[in-house]
Amino acid sequence: MNKEAKRVAFRSAISTKLADKEIIVVENLNIAQPKTKEMVNVAKALSLSKSVLLVTENLNDTVIRATSNIEKFEVTTAELLNVYEVVAFGTLVITKDAIKKIEEAYKG
Repeated sequence: MNKEAKRVAFRSAISTKLADKEIIVVENLNIAQPKTKEMVNVAKALSLSKSVLLVTENLNDTVIRATSNIEKFEVTTAELLNVYEVVAFGTLVITKDAIKKIEEAYKG
């Protein structure tokens, strides 16, 4: 698949998520301790019930550890985000910094 086809597919998937209101943008995902309980509280505050993909700018060990025991939660970085993940997960929670990286990667 060439680069332009990938860009079009990614934009289409993101547009569909936006139209369905399945993207939540947060300032950051900094949590104090890598505890599942803290991430569950974040999920409740954001009213997350479907499968969730957390997209961060860089790998965040605290967030990864906090979500590791939560079913249907995954963490990825903006650089690794792909069309399959956008489509496969019910809700995307993306940090503002990650959005900037995604825009840089898919501009053109």
